[in-house]
Amino acid sequence: KKVTWAELGLGSSMVEALTSMNIHKPNPMQCEVIPEIFVDQSVFLCAAETGSGKTLAYLVPIMEKLKREEAMKAQ
Repeated sequence: KKVTWAELGLGSSMVEALTSMNIHKPNPMQCEVIPEIFVDQSVFLCAAETGSGKTLAYLVPIMEKLKREEAMKAQ
């Protein structure tokens, strides 16, 4: 089964941003890591070879959380 960014919990603006960069679907590393980061664990460690998608796996949920906080403060 192919997993989408939205199924990992990302909002439409983040999905659009990733799509605009030709990043249309998460890879296996991102599918595993992103949901875990959304759990609000204070420490998370992930190790894999170069090019495995670690950077997006870490940054995308952090950016999503920041966007959510920004939206809540704007209400």
